[in-house]
Amino acid sequence: MCSWRSTTAWGTGAGDDLLGLVAGRIRGCLRPSDTAARIGGDEFAVLLGDCRAGQAVPVAQRLIDAIKQPFAVGGQEVFIGAPARPAGPSATSGPGTRRCPTSSGCRSTS
Repeated sequence: MCSWRSTTAWGTGAGDDLLGLVAGRIRGCLRPSDTAARIGGDEFAVLLGDCRAGQAVPVAQRLIDAIKQPFAVGGQEVFIGAPARPAGPSATSGPGTRRCPTSSGCRSTS
């Protein structure tokens, strides 16, 4: 997702509008036990609470499908991307944990 492009083309209000619309779509895809947060710039993170094996993939697919749909910003249809980066089995560091500090990629801590 590149909100800075919308900010450059249409001004900061459009970028803010787009971020708000993205946040709303993310919330609409989550279960009550899940948490979403904007972690900086145009990046969001989702924590799936009480998630069992196999439950993360359908949630991730719902998020990707929702974000792929156009957003109406400033009278224009805006399309953005949604790279999904899976994290490890726990929110703490350790073997198997993956951290995604930026949308450019993940690194394993093991």
